Amino acid sequence: MISSGNRGKAYVCKVAEWKLSRGTFRPGLLQKVQSNSEQAVKKAFAAASESIEEDPAKALKALDAALAGVGPATASAVLCRAFPKKVAFMSDEAMLGCGLFSKASEIKYDLKTFARFNETVLELSGVFLTS
Repeated sequence: MISSGNRGKAYVCKVAEWKLSRGTFRPGLLQKVQSNSEQAVKKAFAAASESIEEDPAKALKALDAALAGVGPATASAVLCRAFPKKVAFMSDEAMLGCGLFSKASEIKYDLKTFARFNETVLELSGVFLTS
């Protein structure tokens, strides 16, 4: 279960702000994230918590589908802190580094790509943790 400090609107807004400060500038995106109600955020987190063990992509979709301004990359940033052994943060550098794409212009930020990316990163982390 996600801790109470990591499942509220303030937390999601802070993560979105951090992500936007490091990636491509997206005018108005932070305002969209801020427009989500506390209740909507908590409900989305509850849905994500319920499905994280079974299917991390489903957990990511719970945030992506329910929260304005939260796409797959932001959802992965939010969830990777709460579930570091289940969810990897989607970034250009990580997706290029794990070999899913050969150049940044090919990268897609969608649920299908997240599922492939997350599986790849979790497999690679298992290799490094056991060697």
